[in-house]
Amino acid sequence: MAQDTYARLAGDKVELSAVSGAFKPCRYCGGRTAYVAEGVNHHAAALRCLSCDHHHAWLSRDHLAAMAAQKGAVA
Repeated sequence: MAQDTYARLAGDKVELSAVSGAFKPCRYCGGRTAYVAEGVNHHAAALRCLSCDHHHAWLSRDHLAAMAAQKGAVA
């Protein structure tokens, strides 16, 4: 299931506007946009900064499911 969800979200851009957690601005360059990248091992997916391409955060299956639900509601 996580792979299917990842496939639908791969490359999607994500706004980094939170004060803390996975969706705060990039700690390396201050970038406020990331993209969904492939996960490793038990991590369902990752966020990478769109500006500097540094790893930003890991995304859980719950994160992916919430993002997919929001994308479905918008589409």
